[in-house]
Amino acid sequence: MGRLFRPPYGGKPLDIAPLLALIGLNLDEPPPQPMPQKGDELIVVPTRPQDFDNPDDLACLTQYPPDWNWQLYACSYRRAATILANWAVATAVFSDTLVLPIVFLFRQYLEVTLKCLIACAEDALGKPPAVHRTHDLDRLQRLAKDLLLEAFALQSDDRWSVTEECIRQVNAWDCKSMLFRYPVDTRGAQPKFQIPNGPDAGQPAYHLHLRAFRDTMEKIANFLDAIRRLVNERMSEA
Repeated sequence: MGRLFRPPYGGKPLDIAPLLALIGLNLDEPPPQPMPQKGDELIVVPTRPQDFDNPDDLACLTQYPPDWNWQLYACSYRRAATILANWAVATAVFSDTLVLPIVFLFRQYLEVTLKCLIACAEDALGKPPAVHRTHDLDRLQRLAKDLLLEAFALQSDDRWSVTEECIRQVNAWDCKSMLFRYPVDTRGAQPKFQIPNGPDAGQPAYHLHLRAFRDTMEKIANFLDAIRRLVNERMSEA
């Protein structure tokens, strides 16, 4: 059987082996790996006119005001997570290794987005900027919800309730943002993947349904991004 591509949101799997062969990519027999050599440069900042001949090679590092930087970082983590998750779900190639950065990037998106909403609400309330030195998503979402209610009179609904529960699950699984970043914690102990909720909570977790995780996380991100856009509109009207 060839290498199958599974469309991200359903559909008939396609054999992409001919395409991989066409572009010279053999996943079963990878080509020789290039090694560092004298003259290589890692951080190259383009300064000459010819450096801009191929703009596709460049990435912008523009610095925005703090409130926009929060949004830029959140958007960046979500976009990277979505691209990786779509690839893993569609091809089943490297899923067992991609799951680590996928979950981490989506979790980082949640943390940065919640801190962004907190910063916006604090600004609207005239409170001095605060640095919330915590990775606890449940604590952050409770604070964000209270501040959004006070600053913009945003009311909770079923979408928010579902989002809260899903964030609690992520937090119960990885409350310190360590599980998917390092093979050991700060004390040197090996982290354990456990079922975070339900009757089997606390039992070892050997698999993650990556498609379900991706699909639900995208819905949560859509909802949180909608709140962020609404907050931006309210602040621009003030």
